Amino acid sequence: MRVIAGKYQRKTIINNRDYSIRPTMDRAKEGLFNIINSNIYDATFLDLFTGTGNMGIEALSRGAKHVTFVDSSRKSIEIANKNLEGITESYTIATMDALSFLEKTENIYDYIFLDPPYDINLEYVEKLIQESMKKICDNGVIIVELPREFNSEKYEYYRVKKYGKSKFTFFRKENND
Repeated sequence: MRVIAGKYQRKTIINNRDYSIRPTMDRAKEGLFNIINSNIYDATFLDLFTGTGNMGIEALSRGAKHVTFVDSSRKSIEIANKNLEGITESYTIATMDALSFLEKTENIYDYIFLDPPYDINLEYVEKLIQESMKKICDNGVIIVELPREFNSEKYEYYRVKKYGKSKFTFFRKENND
């Protein structure tokens, strides 16, 4: 794995040796950032279930103003910290459960990326989307990466993009003015 584009293009992203972290693969990551395009520049990005830090590092490389990395696994945070070595852009790291983080943070984000384990309870994912809607700016985007079978019952999505066994579902908080 590597950073696809931007300031840190070709930077290697390390993974753990036992592969318990399932990072977003380069082809899918490239497709996602092609959709986001230049809108990532000067944006705030929340990387929930950060794993290796792969997605947040890509966002920083492409010009995000600030990335917050959140994962409950100390092992994941250790790997993300190693991958963040040499990154000079603004970021913060929180070792805590994603839902707890969303409930406690007062920050508002332009992008929230959720990449939970594929065997996660889908009711929990619905709660994460619900809480994310409270932490996203008007016209902000929530991106959920889950298996192709996942469908949100409660929220209307505006785009779906499939890559192999995964799919990205895009939700937008519309400006209510």
